[in-house]
Amino acid sequence: MKLDRLKINKVKLKRVILAVIISLLIEIFICNFPAFRTIFTNKNIEKDFVLDEKTIVISNINERITSINFNYEKELTDKVTYKIKYVADDTSDTVSLRDKVILEEQKQYVHFDTHTKCKTLQIDLETESEIHIKNILLNHVNFSINIYRIFMFFTLSIFIIKIKDKSIFEVKYNINSKRQKYNFILNLITMCMFIFIYIIYQYNFETIIVKKEDINKEDSILMQTEAFANGSIKLLEEPTEELKDMENPYDHIARSNNNVSYLYDVAYYNGAYYNYFGVAPIITLLLPFRMLTGRYVHTYIFNFVFILGIALALYSLYKKLVDKYIKNITLCHFYLGYYAILLGSNVFTLLRGAKYDIVVTSGIMFLLIAMNLAMSIYKNEKLKYLKLILLGITTALIVLSKPNLIV
Repeated sequence: MKLDRLKINKVKLKRVILAVIISLLIEIFICNFPAFRTIFTNKNIEKDFVLDEKTIVISNINERITSINFNYEKELTDKVTYKIKYVADDTSDTVSLRDKVILEEQKQYVHFDTHTKCKTLQIDLETESEIHIKNILLNHVNFSINIYRIFMFFTLSIFIIKIKDKSIFEVKYNINSKRQKYNFILNLITMCMFIFIYIIYQYNFETIIVKKEDINKEDSILMQTEAFANGSIKLLEEPTEELKDMENPYDHIARSNNNVSYLYDVAYYNGAYYNYFGVAPIITLLLPFRMLTGRYVHTYIFNFVFILGIALALYSLYKKLVDKYIKNITLCHFYLGYYAILLGSNVFTLLRGAKYDIVVTSGIMFLLIAMNLAMSIYKNEKLKYLKLILLGITTALIVLSKPNLIV
């Protein structure tokens, strides 16, 4: 018995070691490919540059450039958006690269690739910080090891290894197993939280808290929430007198020609602005949060709550269907079936959390809850009338999110 257990432990240890090696290799050689790319160029080029307010120009480079390392004399007090353009040696055309946003406490290092020798680099800086640059290094090798990525690769490697030796297919799905149920939910929440952490990291926000006076004028969802909190249906932002005096305020060409300001993506009617996006996310989540705290968080965080609700409601519906129609299934196939539906639904494409997304995610969540309630009434008539009331409420909330979801 002890020998068998020892063998099993050795096999498990080998799997863990192999998964660690695989995850480290992926992190070092794939995720840090730009650093290896820089190794094979002419490294650590320090060129003279011209700084005009917040525009940097580097001329007479005549090298392929794969990275820029900015060294500042003083600590930055604000994040920096780098807008990089370059002119290649064999052309006079200017090529613009994707903007790069870096927080003030992070290393001011930008990866890119000109693919050929370039003559000139122009970097426009957007920041509230004072710009005092000590030097700029071109093609400086920079390795960035990310523990979060390593953990994700490790988890995926373990899963693939277990599939390969087929041991993962030996465990049967048990309808009545609370342990399997709780483990699945914990696994699902953990996956969603990793995605959430990654999204926060990608957005590079200085803080997740938004004061009511700092609401973005393009975010009509938060503006509508603040209007409701102040007892108003119309938005609190007042249209300009120039807009009110226009003969046809809906003529965007006339507005543009006369430099008349207009609030972005809202409805204008009878001298006031109105939000035309669904209010379900507001009355169910944003407004209660505002009334309790007096503040907001960014809309994408509220949106993530609805995505988490979608994942859990989908699990509940999926489990009901599997329990009713499939009698013999392994736990692995149960997992794979669920994640195939979840990821195939493209719900994670809505993680951006803009006003266009949050009304869809809230509508989908309430739709799945309504389907759960309908199946629950059919399966078990206990608390039937309460379930019917909740079914009516969630159906109404689908309409209040995005009406075409009910069709």
